[in-house]
Amino acid sequence: MEDIKRIRQKMGMTQLHFAHVLGISRANIAMVEVGQRELPNPAFLKLLQLQRLSEGAPVQEDFPNELENKKDEIESLIASTKFLVSKRQKLLDHAKRKLEKMKTDYMGASVAIRLMNDELTLFEGIEAYTSKMQSRIAHAEKVKSRSHPIHQRVLQLRVNELESLVVLSQTELTELEQLIA
Repeated sequence: MEDIKRIRQKMGMTQLHFAHVLGISRANIAMVEVGQRELPNPAFLKLLQLQRLSEGAPVQEDFPNELENKKDEIESLIASTKFLVSKRQKLLDHAKRKLEKMKTDYMGASVAIRLMNDELTLFEGIEAYTSKMQSRIAHAEKVKSRSHPIHQRVLQLRVNELESLVVLSQTELTELEQLIA
């Protein structure tokens, strides 16, 4: 379609007269001519009829029906677009929820790994402590065999104490191994 301003000038009309014929304000015509606004649909339809009349073409009787069909097509396209936008939004929302779940799962896994590392460190500490206690027991047994009977009794109590600590440490190790497994 030709430029609105050229059409108006070709018809020999002022903006005010042209606006009156199309049923809109002169300010709207001015904005349409400079491209700041689109011509409203009813005014556009009147313009098409004016153009046909100015070109000497008879106004077709079925022209309103054609326009009505176009209107139905446009409304159908609008409904389809709204449906697609709605569907896209639902997919976007679903993706966001899935991302949040993945983020939560990742954070949970990260916490679990940290806890396992802490347990492993504790496990290694208990293992080292147990090993140290066993070497102390062995040392105490050696010293006991070479000591005075009173010292042997004190050392025996110390060995018993150390052995109970070793048993306790081994119990803790077993519990930790079960937690880790």
